[in-house]
Order: sequence, then structure tokens, then C-alpha cells
Amino acid sequence: MYTGPWNDADSKWTAAFKAQVPYAKDANDGGFYIDVSDFVNGFTYFSVNYVHDNWAHSKYEVLNDNGA
Repeated sequence: MYTGPWNDADSKWTAAFKAQVPYAKDANDGGFYIDVSDFVNGFTYFSVNYVHDNWAHSKYEVLNDNGA
């Protein structure tokens, strides 16, 4: 079980934050939240996919411009 920042039991989860996302305490569903700064430092590439019956493909690429 993940125990870092924004884990299910983290005290950062105020009612206001929970209302902004599909928060599910102890769901063990593989979903997670991460600070933007940690995301930028940890990932140089990512992909978001949506599957539909009549699907179309779109690609968005964001390059890390902080010299990493």
C-alpha cells in the first residue's frame, strides 16, 4: 500500500480537496494523486487514453523544459 504524500489516509485530504476528485478511501483501485512538482520531476513522458466504440486517436506531448 502506498504511504507517501496524498495516500488515502494523508491529512492533506480536506473535505474541499475530496470534493474536487473522485476520492475513495481504501479503494485499492490503483488510482493515485501526486503533486504537480513531483509529477514533472518523476515523469518525462505520459499518455492518457480513452477507449470508445467509435474512437479517434489524439496525441498531446509535453516536454519537460526544466533541463532534466
